[in-house]
Amino acid sequence: MKHAKKNNDLFKFVILLLIVLLYFFYLSFQSDFKTGSVVTLITWSFFVLCTPIADGGFLIDFPIRLLYDIRMLHSEIIVWSFALLSTVFLFNFYPQYFETNILTKIFHQILKNPWPYWIIILLSTIGTFSTITIGDEIYDHLTKKDKKTISKNKIIFMTCLFLITFFLYHKIIQNLGINFLS
Repeated sequence: MKHAKKNNDLFKFVILLLIVLLYFFYLSFQSDFKTGSVVTLITWSFFVLCTPIADGGFLIDFPIRLLYDIRMLHSEIIVWSFALLSTVFLFNFYPQYFETNILTKIFHQILKNPWPYWIIILLSTIGTFSTITIGDEIYDHLTKKDKKTISKNKIIFMTCLFLITFFLYHKIIQNLGINFLS
C-alpha cells in the first residue's frame, strides 16, 4: 500500500511537471523566452494563490517531503511567500504579461479587484493549508508514522471552500465575458 501511494504521487508529480514544462515551451515558442518564463511564473502563482488546494506547491512540496521528510506545510509557506512576492513584483512592473491568456486575465481581475475577488485568495489560503495538513496526515498514516484518521468535518469544510471558490470564479468569468461553450 505504501509503495503504491508513493508511486501514484510520483506519477502525478511527473505528469504535472511535464504539463508545466510543455506550457513553458509552448509560450516560449509562441512568443519568446522571456514571455514564456514570465507567463509560466504568473500561471504557477495563480495556481498557488487562487486555488484552494496545493496544486501549484505540489511541484515543490512533494519532492521535498519525499527526499527530506520535511512536512509539506513548512515548504508550502516558502512556496506561498515566493508566489506572493513574484506576483506583486510582476503586477506592479510587468502588468502587460497578465493579459496573455485566459488564466492570466482571470488572475489579473482578481488582483485588480480586491472586493470581492480577494476572497478567492483568502479561501485558497485556508484551503491550501488545510489540504496540505490533510496531505501530511495521509502521508504520515500511510508511512505508519501516525495512525490518526481524517475527520469528516475537514472534508465537509473543504467541500464548502471549493463551492464558494467555484461560485466566485463563475462571477469573474461572467464579468470578463468569457463563454467556454461557444
